[in-house]
Amino acid sequence: MLGFTALGLVIVYFYSMLRDPESSVRSLAIYAVWIVNAVVAIRCIVAGVNVTAREFSAGTWDSLVLTGVGARRIFFGYWRASLKVSAPWMFALGVLRLAMLPIAMIGIVNLFAVDMVYLYGAPSPYNPTPFPPDMIFFDFLGNYALLAVFSAVALTMLEVLTCTALGIAAAALLRSSTLSILLATAIRLIPVFGGGVIAWLDGTVDFRSPFALFRHPATAIADLGTAPISRLVAPYMTWSLYSHADAASTLSIVYILIVILLLCSALSAYATIYYNGAQPSPHQMIHGFRKRLDLGQL
Repeated sequence: MLGFTALGLVIVYFYSMLRDPESSVRSLAIYAVWIVNAVVAIRCIVAGVNVTAREFSAGTWDSLVLTGVGARRIFFGYWRASLKVSAPWMFALGVLRLAMLPIAMIGIVNLFAVDMVYLYGAPSPYNPTPFPPDMIFFDFLGNYALLAVFSAVALTMLEVLTCTALGIAAAALLRSSTLSILLATAIRLIPVFGGGVIAWLDGTVDFRSPFALFRHPATAIADLGTAPISRLVAPYMTWSLYSHADAASTLSIVYILIVILLLCSALSAYATIYYNGAQPSPHQMIHGFRKRLDLGQL
């Protein structure tokens, strides 16, 4: 409860910062999502590891295997249990990502207005419209905004599913809580390190500029979608002529990457549990064969 209260206070603080057009609230909100995302990912990994490793630490794994329960039932049982533990954390990350969207939209408009005033001066009775007419236009792109809202929820769910499956796979392989958490965390950090290497090899990213950092595809790979989501909600204006199509294209790569990571994690967990001895007994195999025969599937 204390964590949700702190999260609510952070969100309220960010919205209060929107009163200052020169504040860097948009960048701060994205950094906050990154931090919470890292915490939630580790917590989900720990949940998957704890649910699985306790069978080995308590010495009940052999007894579970002797019951003849198959690897599929064991894996999905572990997965459901770890997801139940991780549900509040998934909710917190999803709420923060959704709250970030209006902040990102208003924040970019504020910074654009400040830049226009800096370049052309503020409106006055003698010059009510000092800005070039072709520079001042805004349009709300609803399709991209809906994609941002959907992705904020979908990527959060995929993140939690992937990290819990990673924890289960690592624990079933190593049978040690500490080593399993370290291994699963290292695997989850592969997109982060991969994005960093891409940015370093590219040589065009100015890490001192948040705008350059958030635009680069390497950042989208590293944070699995937070940066491109923040770009999708920006209104169509001078600063975002091509941002929406570029962000949507980058987001498709993120979806492919996290789905591959999820499938690899889930299949690895299933295979590890299976080869640890969780194979169906001959009685279950014969019963399943007869049931399929009765249903006309054979």
